[in-house]
Amino acid sequence: MKRGKLMLTVLVVLAMLFASCSSHLKEGDAEGGSSAKTVRVSLGVDVEDGVAQRSISANTNLGDMTFWYKAKHDWTQTRPVHGDTDGFVLIPNYDPDTSPTSDLGYFTAGPWLFSVQVKKGNNIIYSATDFSYTIYNGHAAPVIPVTPDGTTGTGTINVTVKVPATGAGESLLATGVDSLVMARDPNGPGTDPNDPDTYNLITFTGSKSGLTPGAYTIAFKYTDASGTATTEGAAVAVNVFAGQTSEITGLIDAGKWWPSTITIKAPGINYTSLLPASAHRTPNDPISTDFTATATSTLNNEITYAWYINGVGPQQDLDPPNVLPFSGNNYGMYDITCTATDTTAKVTASKTVYVQVGYSVATPTSPIELGTLQTVFAPGDIVPLTYTGNLTALTVSGVDAADIEWDNVAHKASFRMPSQNVTAITGSF
Repeated sequence: MKRGKLMLTVLVVLAMLFASCSSHLKEGDAEGGSSAKTVRVSLGVDVEDGVAQRSISANTNLGDMTFWYKAKHDWTQTRPVHGDTDGFVLIPNYDPDTSPTSDLGYFTAGPWLFSVQVKKGNNIIYSATDFSYTIYNGHAAPVIPVTPDGTTGTGTINVTVKVPATGAGESLLATGVDSLVMARDPNGPGTDPNDPDTYNLITFTGSKSGLTPGAYTIAFKYTDASGTATTEGAAVAVNVFAGQTSEITGLIDAGKWWPSTITIKAPGINYTSLLPASAHRTPNDPISTDFTATATSTLNNEITYAWYINGVGPQQDLDPPNVLPFSGNNYGMYDITCTATDTTAKVTASKTVYVQVGYSVATPTSPIELGTLQTVFAPGDIVPLTYTGNLTALTVSGVDAADIEWDNVAHKASFRMPSQNVTAITGSF
């Protein structure tokens, strides 16, 4: 069952008047309610898809949930009232994906207090308490917002991240949750070059249980075997629910976080945009980019924003808080993450965009090809090339011949990146 924005809705779908000789439906006056008027009530759930993002992957399995309600009349009356429940009642066989509403039966007209629970097993995932609603013919249907519930238990975050093997001393630091320690897999990297999911990759795992349900932001920092920490990091927002395990997975390659598509199960957050979606600048050029995040609470609560640059943050004292002024002239890949949090509903979501600072290299003329996945380079970087055939001459725009080399035995060439974009690479064969 899909779980995204989740709100319980009590729908008055049919009003019927009864004149009966029975005592509980008898015509008569009551303080705040009428024992002669009953209204048929249905309960429904409005479910929408979650927010798709590009970031480290985060997922919480909230399928197979059950739906419960409790009703209590909110006026004084000595005669019996139709619809009161003794505690919470399970709505039988209710699946909001296949049926918009489920019939709850007849209720005496008047002011009521409704409480709802959404459960997975014995854990209450979402709840609402004593939502006030007056039942009478023709009244509009109320919307009962539910929020993550932490009264029945705690949650767990599991983390699995793969990094390139550089020796025996790689390390991965996770911050944002106390005592979340990342352990290196002692089995070492995969050795099959035909398996890109394991080849030359080390797996780090970590777990933290006993977490209070709510919104968390986990940031990561990778250090290779030589002790060099990457300038790039990553941050991801994740929601923890009672009795549930939230999974975070990711991959670092070439010293950078690589994005994946995720579905955030964050009811209550509509995260519409983080702009600009991407940016590319050359070093030492004037660079001033304001990143703007747009998010709203489906419950109309206030949204707070937190910004992370390469996993470091949150950035402080921003006015307005949804705008990050960004400037950077140093070569590298900048990971800009903004988390949006509904602090009342205790849910969060994040988006990540990337800024590349460096000089670009044009596509070489065939049969020469770039021998790297990088898209930008710093001055002095060695740019590898591959080719077929035998080169007799190689020209790279803006590069002196002394900084160009090729080998017709290995069919490889390289040059040192100049302090400008390379607009053409041509060869003679």
